[in-house]
Amino acid sequence: MKQLAKNSIFLLFGSLFVVLACISCATSGKSEKQSAPMEFSIAKGYFVKNTIEIKEPVGFVFQNQKQLDSIMGTAATMGVDGKPTSFDFVEAYGVACVFPETDSSVVLQVLNFSVANGIGRLSVKVITGEKQTYRIVPNILLKVSGIPPAKLIVERSL
Repeated sequence: MKQLAKNSIFLLFGSLFVVLACISCATSGKSEKQSAPMEFSIAKGYFVKNTIEIKEPVGFVFQNQKQLDSIMGTAATMGVDGKPTSFDFVEAYGVACVFPETDSSVVLQVLNFSVANGIGRLSVKVITGEKQTYRIVPNILLKVSGIPPAKLIVERSL
């Protein structure tokens, strides 16, 4: 009789351990969010201020107008849609990718922007052209709806 009681207790604790292990695995898998591509638009009419020195490609997340104005300036142009893109920081935020100054023509194309676990990943294709007689600071500014990531990682693709 004592042996039957010991076996029953051992079986009960063993079952409890297995159930807790299964719950733990199921819960940990749900807490990690999958990376989801974000919808964005490319902001027009912005340039990097000449007070900013960039040594390597860097990303910025702008959560308010003051942050945006500290790095980027605006430049209106003639014609239709000549005004810089406006930001409503209650509903959207800005994401910028800035590359070092160069005398070559450079085109930046956004391949993907995604956010997972508070980390944004901006994948940018860099197309380098011919030398120019002037210098530029290649950059691209996105307007994104939703909650801004705490950290931004720029991934360069050639």
